[in-house]
Amino acid sequence: MKFPYTLKSGSLKKYFEKIPSVGLEKKITLKYIESLGFKSSNDRSILPILKFLKFIDDSGAPTKKYEEYRDKSKSSKILGAAVKESYSALFRQYPDAENKEHSTLQNYFSTNSGLGKSAVKAMVETFKALCSIADLEGGEELTQEFKEDTSTAEIEDTTYHNILLGLSTGKKAKLVIPRDIQQEDIEKLKKLLDVFG
Repeated sequence: MKFPYTLKSGSLKKYFEKIPSVGLEKKITLKYIESLGFKSSNDRSILPILKFLKFIDDSGAPTKKYEEYRDKSKSSKILGAAVKESYSALFRQYPDAENKEHSTLQNYFSTNSGLGKSAVKAMVETFKALCSIADLEGGEELTQEFKEDTSTAEIEDTTYHNILLGLSTGKKAKLVIPRDIQQEDIEKLKKLLDVFG
């Protein structure tokens, strides 16, 4: 398994701090990163980390995550969701991975990457740096929303009505109803929903 890492975790955090305050480029390239002041050879590692987090695609184009991260009101949650998703195997093994000691994380990354001590240490530092600027709990809620959006897209069909309802708790409910539904079936649905009222 590949875990991209940086030897300058401070620069990585500063890059994420800059995202909301600079313009959105069509492509995030090494040249663009350098233009923001990240000119060290170690700063080149920011690109593979952005790809790993799915902030940019393989061509370097910003994804929806990158775009939404620019909204300061939810940027830490967006990053939290990305960290949870990209390091999902780590969080499956250690649900509180962000709080684990360096030795525990080093053992995990060493076992799962096959790389040497210095690279593994950098992987831990990179992971810890990302966690320090991410809202992992808030990110978990967003991760669920991403999944819901994906599942909705999968079942979208011209023969169905896809209805997404916002609930008072902040959660969402989804109804998928055939377009040719009969009135008697609508009445049955109403009665079913009344049970939860």
